[in-house]
Amino acid sequence: MRQYNITIIDEVDNDIDEIKAYYEETVGKESALRFEGAMYEALNSLSIFPNGNPLYDEANNLRRANMKTHNVAIIYLVDDNRLEVVAVRAFHAMNNPKVVRRSIINRLK
Repeated sequence: MRQYNITIIDEVDNDIDEIKAYYEETVGKESALRFEGAMYEALNSLSIFPNGNPLYDEANNLRRANMKTHNVAIIYLVDDNRLEVVAVRAFHAMNNPKVVRRSIINRLK
């Protein structure tokens, strides 16, 4: 079985920090730490069957993986030739979908 490398761009690390801060502020530090661990586990799980998640934006070949334990989605690209998954955005369901989509397109430029 082929395993893909995971690349997390800096902006996704910023997204994760913002969501973690949100959980810490609204629920507590333990919840924020659980979120962070679950996020990196979800990202790493994309290395096995990255094409198993639905397309988010077919024109840009973006896929969306929803976290099982949090109301957060990961948007990513799959490069089958290089066996690489590139995470381009992580966002909480509370975000405005139009703003998220626009930010994703801007990150791809």
